[in-house]
Amino acid sequence: MTETRKDGAIARAAASNTGVATCCFVVAALCYCGQFGMFLILPLVIVTPWLVLNLIQAARYPAQRRARLIRCVMWIVTLSALIGWHDYRAQKREALASDTARRVEAFRSAHERYPTIEDLGWSRQTAWRAGILYLYDPKDAENPQPLLGYVSEWDPFDRYFYRFDTRTWEFHAD
Repeated sequence: MTETRKDGAIARAAASNTGVATCCFVVAALCYCGQFGMFLILPLVIVTPWLVLNLIQAARYPAQRRARLIRCVMWIVTLSALIGWHDYRAQKREALASDTARRVEAFRSAHERYPTIEDLGWSRQTAWRAGILYLYDPKDAENPQPLLGYVSEWDPFDRYFYRFDTRTWEFHAD
């Protein structure tokens, strides 16, 4: 009889951890996409009280401690990895945009005109995939400066635009 109880407890713990692992995977799949870091707020709001409750339950019931701590670690690792991933992408995109601004300024100094996207060695599609927006039409007399910007990693509606006259980045919320 003891073996049957033990086997049942192991099966329940495995099923519970499988459910948590599945939820972690679904959250990771949904929040992994670029520019959707803001959607991490929902799992954080839901999981934080759940983590606190599970940690309290782990402290109160030693028999369940290991299973509960494993579930907590799964969520902590998942959310930490997602936050780290979005932060990495944000830093990478910001560095690429700043480098592009420097390249545009260097080209302008050398040739006394702003470069087209092709002069920078990119196509529009390549720049768009990298998250960089660069628009310049040398024939447009109303807009003598190019438009350089990038999308925020944390919110798909926020943009940063470079002002070539002041050489600064401006934030534009949705």
